[in-house]
Amino acid sequence: MAPKVAIDIQYLPTYAPDFNPVEQVWKSVKYDDLANYVPTDLAALKARLDRSLRSVQDRPELLRSFVRWAGFDLDESHWR
Repeated sequence: MAPKVAIDIQYLPTYAPDFNPVEQVWKSVKYDDLANYVPTDLAALKARLDRSLRSVQDRPELLRSFVRWAGFDLDESHWR
C-alpha cells in the first residue's frame, strides 16, 4: 500500500520565474556546473547536462532550498 502524500496546488501567474523553483535548478546547472564547459558536440553537451541535472536530483537538501527560495513552505513531517 502506497503512503498517502498531501499535495497543495498553487496557482501561479503565467510567467513567474521568482515563484518557480525550477529556475533555481537551471541557474545552479548553468552557472555552477556548466559555467566554463565547452562541449565538443551536441552529444557531449547533452551527456554533461544530464549528469549535472542528476547531481542536483541526488541532493534533496538543495532541492528543498530551491522550493523555499521561491517562497513556498515545506511540510516535511510526512517525509522519510
